[in-house]
Amino acid sequence: MSKDIAELLAAEAEEAERHADEEDHGPSYRRKHPPRDPAQVYSLRIPVAQIEELRQLAADKGVTPSALMREWVLERMAAEKAGVPDALSVWERLREILGSLEDARRRLEKANQPSRRTEADTAWRVRQVTLDPLDEEHKEIRSLITDQVVERMEEEIAEWRQERASGSSR
Repeated sequence: MSKDIAELLAAEAEEAERHADEEDHGPSYRRKHPPRDPAQVYSLRIPVAQIEELRQLAADKGVTPSALMREWVLERMAAEKAGVPDALSVWERLREILGSLEDARRRLEKANQPSRRTEADTAWRVRQVTLDPLDEEHKEIRSLITDQVVERMEEEIAEWRQERASGSSR
């Protein structure tokens, strides 16, 4: 039996050699979609407790869990390459800014407390500052700070979008 297989393979090889120079090699398999960039399978361990959450997120987006994870990894790699901070870094920076604003609020409150100095010491007076939201000066300061924070965030987002667009056009 193995002699029959060997003879069959030899005959097929000879036939292929005779037709090797021809343009049309006959019917062959054609892919429905053109091949993508070469890819490699890479294992990724996900905690069992979060697998169902991953499946639900993927289902909500209409993709497989594998495709969703691939999308996330590739997006994060592109963001790292472009120097875009991750969401956790942005969140931590916002917490720092809010902490600074809270510190400033406490200082204003402290400055607003009555002075413990005696009436005889008239050289040192603290200007009373109000934290009343209806106070015009307070409104102006709050508006200025808010405008500056929003403007800076819009600039950062515009820069990120521009870098992302220039990175994807390469």
